[in-house]
Amino acid sequence: RETERSSIGHSRVLPPNTRNAEDAWSNLVALLSKAAMRLRGEGFYARSLQLNLQFLRKGTGISHWDKRARFFETQDTTLLLHELGALWAEAPKENILKVGVVLSSLVPEDKHQLSLMEDSKRDRLMAALDSLNKGQQKNLVVYGASSELGQPTQAKIAFGYIPEKDA
Repeated sequence: RETERSSIGHSRVLPPNTRNAEDAWSNLVALLSKAAMRLRGEGFYARSLQLNLQFLRKGTGISHWDKRARFFETQDTTLLLHELGALWAEAPKENILKVGVVLSSLVPEDKHQLSLMEDSKRDRLMAALDSLNKGQQKNLVVYGASSELGQPTQAKIAFGYIPEKDA
């Protein structure tokens, strides 16, 4: 049975030595950048971003926190990072175990409505960045706060999902 894409997201369990606010933010930037690249690659715009956090609490186990931002449909990583920053400002930041982002309320490119605030130069910039990152080396260009800086460029395979080979 054919399914419809309703969201694009990534999450990561943080190693014990990186369970702090600075490393969590760095990982969130990397995860959102990857999700935004997939969003453009699959031909969608997003109208919603959700930040998901899990915390390790002594004696009580794992607790959850999530918050959603809604905005005019976009594919722009910079705008998405701005929205993520606003959500992050409200989030608790102690004992973070797992971080995740989800882009949802997806709109196919052929149904996208133009905005007066949309900048075609930004669209071309995002396409150029995607082209560089899908080319010969993964993560060739990353955002400054990204945990992908200085990391090996081998893509990890998530449990239950085998990513398509980027050509």
